[in-house]
Amino acid sequence: QNGLAEAVPLHSLRFNKGLKNTMPRSASCTLLAEKLQPTALYLSALPVPSPTAATASMFILFSFLILFSRLSGAITENNVKAMFIFGDSLVDAGNNDFLETTVKCNYFPYGVDFSSGSTGRCTNGRTSADILGQLLGLPHLLPVFYDPHTRGSSILAGVNYASGGAGILDSTDQSVSLVSSSFQGADGRGGWKEGQWGAMS
Repeated sequence: QNGLAEAVPLHSLRFNKGLKNTMPRSASCTLLAEKLQPTALYLSALPVPSPTAATASMFILFSFLILFSRLSGAITENNVKAMFIFGDSLVDAGNNDFLETTVKCNYFPYGVDFSSGSTGRCTNGRTSADILGQLLGLPHLLPVFYDPHTRGSSILAGVNYASGGAGILDSTDQSVSLVSSSFQGADGRGGWKEGQWGAMS
């Protein structure tokens, strides 16, 4: 009555062992297309997630919900006093402007949404770290580590250590002349290198 042949369930496209094992998927789709409406064929061809993938997706969803609820609580209570940012070009706020490197974002069209123009951010405006800092009640733009003015009381609300092209391994940045894990402050055992904070005192 609805254009479907007798006893052809929608899930047969996915689970019909006879068709699946004896011929390629496209051939089984062609055979079943004669029995199914195009809409039903399209819906039945969608992948069915495994129980493990569904569980992982739910875990990730609930983790984000918990993080968001904690973050919204911190925003309303204003418990966050400082934020220190580590990363690459996604959150670099201009550290590379003070380094000898080819990875720079200090020219047009970068910074087109800032009144002062480009700031070294690899974006047209603020980075996600800038937005998060503003939501947490921190100063609008945190200072960058290599800026000569980043010292004294200017670091009390946090510092941005991110550098475009940086990575965990020292070999990550050799092609762009950066100092990767050394720049990020870690020694081989995960501690801070001696004198790393000297530029900020």
